[in-house]
Amino acid sequence: MDSTDRERTRAERLYSSAREYRIGSRVTLDGSPSSRFTLVALELGRGRVFPLYVDDDCVSGKNTQFGVLDRDEAEHVVPAPDDEEKARAAQAWAASAREDFTHYGQQRVLFDTPASAEQVWRFLQFCEADREWRIAERAQRQAASQRAEAIAQIVWGNSNQSSTARLLGLNQSTVSRAVASVTSDAP
Repeated sequence: MDSTDRERTRAERLYSSAREYRIGSRVTLDGSPSSRFTLVALELGRGRVFPLYVDDDCVSGKNTQFGVLDRDEAEHVVPAPDDEEKARAAQAWAASAREDFTHYGQQRVLFDTPASAEQVWRFLQFCEADREWRIAERAQRQAASQRAEAIAQIVWGNSNQSSTARLLGLNQSTVSRAVASVTSDAP
């Protein structure tokens, strides 16, 4: 079995588990009416799907902590009456907090119930591409920072941005931006 077949088989298993959930469904913890949660996303783990429920108080701003039920707590949820307005608000909040939910691309998190195993497979491909893109983006940011630092060092040695721009064959605005972006103390 090649890697594509393994990924498709994995996608089918994950889809089979994910389709049991309905994004926007509401629950309470141990039947308590005081705390309501909305299912906003599904984390795809190694062969398992973990529902991510967000607390109404977190969405409304009453609670400033990131209000997602722990996996242990999620096992004790009881269905609650649907509330479309709160479900929409929770889903919008989750979308705006995508980076927190995905741990900046480290976790595979679906923000809607997948329609097919093919959709899950495509999503897994996206996650892999997204992770590679983030690695490249991080490397590019580091290189840009090193470049700016090198330009700034030359400027500080020359005490003149214009001569540094001529020396490096850059325009002065590039040199100015590089110097401005460097946060270390100039000699």
